[in-house]
Amino acid sequence: MKKVEKPSNQFVAKKTQRSSDFIDQVPRTPYVILTLAIAIIITYSRTLGFTLGKLDETNIILNNLGLLTDFRNLGRAFLSNPFFNKGGDFYRPLQNLSFMLDAHLSGQAGWGYYLSNMIIHFLCCILVFHLLTLMDNRKKTAFLLTLLFAIHPLFVQTVAWAPSRGDLLLALFSLLSVNTFILYLRQKKVLYLAINIISFGLALFSKETAIVIPLVCFLLFIIEKEKLISFKGLLIPAAGYLVLFALFMYLRNVVVEIQVQKGLFGAIPLLVHLRTIPDFIAKFFIPVALGPMPAFKLPLTVAGVLLMAAIIYMIVRNSSRNRLFLGLAWFLLFITPAIMYINKFGSASCDYMEHRAYLPLVGILLIVFLLINASPKLKDNRIFHSMLLVLIPIFGIYTFLYSGNYKTPMSYYNRAIENNPASAIALFNRAATRMDINKDYAGAIEDYDRSIYLLPDYAESYNNRGFCKESLKDTAAAVQDYTMATRLKPGWTGPHINLANLRLHMGQLEEAIHEYDTVLYYDPSNYTIYKERASARSESGDIQGAYEDISQAIKLKADYVEAYFQRGLLLEQMQEPQAALEDFDKAIQLKPDDPAAYTNRGILKYRLQDFNGSLDDFNQAIAIDPQFSDAYLNRGMSRYQLKDLEGACEDWNKANQLNSPDAPALLKNYCRH
Repeated sequence: MKKVEKPSNQFVAKKTQRSSDFIDQVPRTPYVILTLAIAIIITYSRTLGFTLGKLDETNIILNNLGLLTDFRNLGRAFLSNPFFNKGGDFYRPLQNLSFMLDAHLSGQAGWGYYLSNMIIHFLCCILVFHLLTLMDNRKKTAFLLTLLFAIHPLFVQTVAWAPSRGDLLLALFSLLSVNTFILYLRQKKVLYLAINIISFGLALFSKETAIVIPLVCFLLFIIEKEKLISFKGLLIPAAGYLVLFALFMYLRNVVVEIQVQKGLFGAIPLLVHLRTIPDFIAKFFIPVALGPMPAFKLPLTVAGVLLMAAIIYMIVRNSSRNRLFLGLAWFLLFITPAIMYINKFGSASCDYMEHRAYLPLVGILLIVFLLINASPKLKDNRIFHSMLLVLIPIFGIYTFLYSGNYKTPMSYYNRAIENNPASAIALFNRAATRMDINKDYAGAIEDYDRSIYLLPDYAESYNNRGFCKESLKDTAAAVQDYTMATRLKPGWTGPHINLANLRLHMGQLEEAIHEYDTVLYYDPSNYTIYKERASARSESGDIQGAYEDISQAIKLKADYVEAYFQRGLLLEQMQEPQAALEDFDKAIQLKPDDPAAYTNRGILKYRLQDFNGSLDDFNQAIAIDPQFSDAYLNRGMSRYQLKDLEGACEDWNKANQLNSPDAPALLKNYCRH
């Protein structure tokens, strides 16, 4: 007889097994992609409501919106530094082009830029998962570690700060290049080789750090056991890398004229920044003391050194040390270019920025992945995997909450200063935010005081503090600050202009003219200063000098509307009414929707006793702006001269309703009925 097994027990056991193996089913690629997308959306969706204006977001994006929103500037964007000028320290054209797309999407609102960062981060995470599985096909561990990478608190700056775009694009194309190189080694398909070379070029045009990709690929060639490619097979990719590198260097150095300032890049900055290596490792395993502009912290450095020593010890003792060394080499190669550069403020700004850890730490993630898989106690240990599952929501909540520090410029600088109180530049920028956006001049002065204490030779702090003091009517202190700024940075015209305008307001005409003279000495093509000096000279009685200045302003800028107005008024004083009319005509031609232009011309026509002509000009001014009191007041004068007393009184009454100071007397004297 055949033995019959109990189906019910078998069914129960099978169901239990399926339930317990749920985590084993998730790492199928479609589920990985979906889970990563959901995790990133949940963690970072709040960034879509964040505002621009944090550190370089202003200089790169907000100050260049006119350029970014016009696709006719594609060529200029590609052949400019990140601040859309020639020269400077960096050349990252793909970052520039990506910001053009964002600018068309959301303008000065932040959501377009942060959405793009989220999408690129998502694509990077998919490639990280693919890289891990190429190195060891244990998808469960690869999935859990990639999920941790996707929501890791250390990478908040990478996603929630727009200028991290260069690092995101670098990571995207570097991962794609390396992954396809591995596939090329194993399958010898030309398609993978082509993608590898093209991706290298795209990474290079995203950020200069990509120069190390060929070294990573060569190390892969050395350690790869399943390769179908000989040394001769490296000639084609090597040639491709060289051609792209030569093109990049030509555009960077010759066309865009990039030239890093002496002392900002090299061995000395590398030595200064060596502590970045242990600090990044410590923050990866223990994400504490995070900040937008951090300083080195001894506990982090010590912890990082110990962790790095432990990692090296485990690598040396492991039988799969070749691939583990690849992870360590990845980390060191990708981090080295970043720490070889120091910004001009040094530690007065920050010691490093956390977004630069993004791609290098993929190497540490690879080491962790390979060590887990090499350990019989961990690779199939469900308790260990459950611990990772518990850690994921903890990291996700931490990241979600911490990202709130990037919501506004004020929250960004508040966190930066809380994390690094010695950052003079963070204090300077918070002061500028208080000054420009919040109009909190007293609070701004407090921050400028602290910034000056930490960085006493920074002229911009004195200049801005002077503006705050001027706004609070403390003119004597403002003059002192502006003067100090001119001494610290003599060729900078900003504080000289502020001094000139302040002295002009104080009635110190000779001193104001002297400051304008200084500005024009350093910047002889500044047409606005010729106009301002013309005003000062006119007020001092030097009409001829004023006329010469305003004429020079027009010579420098032929469509300078305000200068034609001003010269027209000067020509009136010089008893040249026809020439004055010509200037007013030109001003109206250039700006036909300006009610003041018609009013000024109407006043001149009135003085020439062309009352009908003046009436036409005042009518036009009122048609443009029905609330323009001067036009009503002067039209009333023209109507009075044309014997239309009723119309004149109506106009003066309207001017009075619009708070014209001269209307009440006219109503009293001429409109008693």
